Formats: sequence, C-alpha cells, structure tokens
Amino acid sequence: MSLNDILDIFPYFALGFISTKIWELITPTNERNAKEIYMEILVYGIIYKKLDDAIKEVGAAEGVIYIFDLARTPIPYVNETLSINLTNKVKANLGIK
Repeated sequence: MSLNDILDIFPYFALGFISTKIWELITPTNERNAKEIYMEILVYGIIYKKLDDAIKEVGAAEGVIYIFDLARTPIPYVNETLSINLTNKVKANLGIK
C-alpha cells in the first residue's frame, strides 16, 4: 500500500489534521517499530473512513444540513435542546449496539 492509498483512506493526513492520538501513533519509540506504526495508522484510517461514511449516510437519510462529531471537533457551545443527537443512528448504521 502506498502513501497515496493511506491518504485516500485517511483524509485527515491529506488535510494536515493530525490528532494527538495519531501523532502518538506515528512517533517512533524504542518499543515500536515502523511496521507496527504503519499498521496502526491503516487501522485508524479504515475506522475513521467507515465512521465518516456512516455519518454521511445517516445525515442524508435524516435530511440534516450538517453533523458535528463533538468527539473530534470541539464546539464551544451546543444547545442540546435544539440539537438532534444522531449518535445511536450512526452506531446502528455501523452495526454497533
């Protein structure tokens, strides 16, 4: 798998958004070799791609204008009374109970 394949799977790298967790994954240590790091990056990329696809599918089905993933995007204020929480529908789309 080439770097372009990884970038296709994991658009956050392509856009330059690297979370703290991903930064930890790509930082070599004495205990971790490059192959282990590479495989973890691929796994996280595949997971985030599936999550993003599920969010898009649920958003389209629900007819919403946008969806914020508050676990990945800090929003200073959210009015929970006026918001729709689609977490359970996204989980169901992914087959998670």
